Amino acid sequence: MWGLLGCATRPPELYFANGPGPHAFDCDAPPAYYRGLHFHPPGEKLKLTGVMQIVSVGEHPDPEWPSGVSILFGTQSGTSPPFAGLLGRVHPDIPGKMLFALRWGPNRSQETHFFEVVVTDKPIPFELTLDESYQLTAAVGGAVKSIFVPPFKVGRASLYCSGAHVRYSNVVVSAQ
Repeated sequence: MWGLLGCATRPPELYFANGPGPHAFDCDAPPAYYRGLHFHPPGEKLKLTGVMQIVSVGEHPDPEWPSGVSILFGTQSGTSPPFAGLLGRVHPDIPGKMLFALRWGPNRSQETHFFEVVVTDKPIPFELTLDESYQLTAAVGGAVKSIFVPPFKVGRASLYCSGAHVRYSNVVVSAQ
């Protein structure tokens, strides 16, 4: 029976936060699993702000799915791209650091790495914006990076963790 917990063929159920926020999300997921919380977008030009605190990061047994966090704007569907956002991953060959990248789809070829941070339990402020020209801008702990992404209909803003325990706080989704 325990084998059913990791079944990848069933689309995950999306849990949406109620109300305007600010929201908190204590995200704790073992390696090879993820957890997420979603927000209904208030329009097309979006801003998602908050603070993340990385409590712990486990060793991931699969190098193709490293431990980390994701802060994304996505379509309404829970399983199909496109999406655009910020990913923070801990790679086994760089222990103790999280490498952040902007990503605009399901393939690693659709991302750009832009900085790394030491993994500590100190709060890290973040901001993710998407404007009407589909410029995606991410700010994490003082570093800022922007890219243009292909147009898509935003149906949700999302926070995730995988193989990590992350506390998100003061999370607000607003029109930019």
